[in-house]
Amino acid sequence: MGAAFAGLGLTLSACTPADQSEGGLSGPRSGSGASAIVTAAFEPAGAIEELIFLPNREAPWTGLVAASTRAGGFDIYNIDGELLIEAPGPRLRALAAAPDFQLRGNAFPLLIGLDSVDEIRAFLVIRELGQVVEAPMDAIALNTSIEGLCTFEIGIGYVDIAVLGADQSAEIWRVSDTGEDILTAERQAQIRLPFPARSCAGVGDDLLVGGPTGGLARLNPQDGVIADAERISINDFAYTELLGRPVVITPDAASGGLSVFDARDLDRITDLQLTAGLNSPALANPGALAASDGNFGGMAYSSGVLAIYDGGDSRVKIVAREVLSRAVASES
Repeated sequence: MGAAFAGLGLTLSACTPADQSEGGLSGPRSGSGASAIVTAAFEPAGAIEELIFLPNREAPWTGLVAASTRAGGFDIYNIDGELLIEAPGPRLRALAAAPDFQLRGNAFPLLIGLDSVDEIRAFLVIRELGQVVEAPMDAIALNTSIEGLCTFEIGIGYVDIAVLGADQSAEIWRVSDTGEDILTAERQAQIRLPFPARSCAGVGDDLLVGGPTGGLARLNPQDGVIADAERISINDFAYTELLGRPVVITPDAASGGLSVFDARDLDRITDLQLTAGLNSPALANPGALAASDGNFGGMAYSSGVLAIYDGGDSRVKIVAREVLSRAVASES
């Protein structure tokens, strides 16, 4: 695999392995709430800033859980919580990903993150070498400070990311390998937001955004706001589908649980408590979270997974997507 980088024409800076191995929500509630058992938990190497999944369609059991750490750099785990790569680097406060990014005819997991000085940077995960390698990329800059970013769409040979500005705007940028010395980044569209947003997710042609002062909104670049949820404060959320219904899952610091919204109209479906499972403590203080509908192997994770960093005991709590589906369906 190392030979794959010879002659790429990219000046790559490696984050080699080290020597050793929060969001709030307030607003009206509806329903009595639901509960689901934590499927598994693991203790990460350090405090986690952001989480994101990197599924592998060809070999599901080798899918990865990537974390940017508060100390800076990346910790890369398998779904069982085994630390595979511990790499130093910048502290990134937002992450986007393309699990199979095409680079010079080879496919690598690509991570794109926002550092502490508002610079958007790209990194390749090279599992075989135990490294996270920085890939030079065209500068992505807005006319205002950047509040966050997320994956908007993944296509053949490119990944589109949504970049959130402090001036209540979002821009869609396409990152691709066009054969140049660095990755190409081209602006595709600009979207006006109803409030300053810090987190987002692409859903087809639409963009979901969340913010501490505005709550949740779903927008279309042509039609503007098509749904919103007011009187709530959100710093982070995860998007997935449960039994065919698109949902937004947010941490609820007040209750120590999660809240689930219908991603179509942003009506609240239920509040969800994650209770203790076998050798898996309950969720107490939810922080960074990520969801994937990818297959991560085995009976438990074949239909997807949710991961939440728990600031209460500094563990990552894993919940099988099928378990979430049953819990939410019981309240629907």
